[in-house]
Amino acid sequence: MRSPDSGTPTGAVGRLRRFRHRWRGPIIGVAVLAFVCGIIWSAARINLDPTTVGVGPLLVLFLVMVPLTLAYSALNMMLLGTAANVDIGFGEGLRISAYAQAAEMLPLPGGAMVRTTALIRSGGPKVTSAGLVIAFAVLWIASGAIGGSLGLLGAHPSAPLLLAASFVLLGVCSLWIAHVSRAGIAMAATALRAIGVVVVAVRLYLSFYALDVILKGPEALGFAFTVILGSVAAIIPAGLGIGEALSAVLAHPIGIAPEIAFLAVALNRLVGFVGNMSFALFFYITVDSR
Repeated sequence: MRSPDSGTPTGAVGRLRRFRHRWRGPIIGVAVLAFVCGIIWSAARINLDPTTVGVGPLLVLFLVMVPLTLAYSALNMMLLGTAANVDIGFGEGLRISAYAQAAEMLPLPGGAMVRTTALIRSGGPKVTSAGLVIAFAVLWIASGAIGGSLGLLGAHPSAPLLLAASFVLLGVCSLWIAHVSRAGIAMAATALRAIGVVVVAVRLYLSFYALDVILKGPEALGFAFTVILGSVAAIIPAGLGIGEALSAVLAHPIGIAPEIAFLAVALNRLVGFVGNMSFALFFYITVDSR
């Protein structure tokens, strides 16, 4: 069995992949350099002693929350398949999600490409499959914005406006999904996004806790939004450094050191990367290399 991203690229997808192969090295190099420099600078600014970083919260993050995030992504993939009238089981959803998470490290929306290709190869219409993947992604951003704006109410004057705009965007995406599929799918997709935002918030709570900072629920939702928003910067691999920088900006108005926020979000990313790559390697060895 081939990985979901294999095959001969044609048309727009082919041009995107050729661009990816040409510029992947320089973009990843610059992004990694900025990310590492940000970690070093932040750690130096707060005189961080690596031995004081909490191992317990990071173990919970790695052993519990990373697999839970992958399971969440698998459920989302199954729902995408249902919306596109194709059958994708939980095991296949896990496999596709593991590859998609790994592909996010490419300097293009690699995860979206993997999911779209998987839907098409399972029998979904090309245009509908691509549209659904995009709609689900925008729904994810809107849900993150709602959680973030709720967390920022009272802390930032633009929070009410962001909340209103996010609900409008959520409504438009839900109506479109209901139009091309059915209302039940749109409702389930919205509910899954709400759960996903909470999962991201819990992951960040653990990351901050490892640095001896206890987040309140609204604060965790606010940082969850910055991570989700940072992932939109697809030209940077998985928004590398973008989510961390946005979190540092958010930290000041809520009374947290920006350096702590950068490091906490970076910890979440690093632990997630190791976990996701481990799952992707497992599926490659046990399924796709045979």
